[in-house]
Amino acid sequence: FFSGKGKPPRNDDELTEFVGNILALYLNNPGRNLATARQQLSDKPISFYAFGSQNAADAAAQNDQTVLLHLIKAPVLIVSGRHDWICPIAVAERMHAGIENSTLEIFEKSGHLPWIEEPTKFRSQIFHFLT
Repeated sequence: FFSGKGKPPRNDDELTEFVGNILALYLNNPGRNLATARQQLSDKPISFYAFGSQNAADAAAQNDQTVLLHLIKAPVLIVSGRHDWICPIAVAERMHAGIENSTLEIFEKSGHLPWIEEPTKFRSQIFHFLT
């Protein structure tokens, strides 16, 4: 699919299968965490409609939304995995710089799924932020 040789997913089942096939790319340590990720993320099919709608909304946004970050006044916890290639640290740092009342927590041993790769630290940070 990424090479242009495969057909893109067309429904919930195909999208769920596709994500299952590339899930290891979202983990810092797939050897240790892939089984857990598959277990936690395979309860229900992934919505092809929601996925397509999000992609369409992203494509339609022709403006730099980072210029609006300063308008966010609520406390914000920004969570980022050090080894996340989809949402790299630079993106998290940009959000943190733009949101005055934000906290940035970097999970050094995680990719895109820190709640799976560092669950104890993740729960602790969420609990601390909410209290």
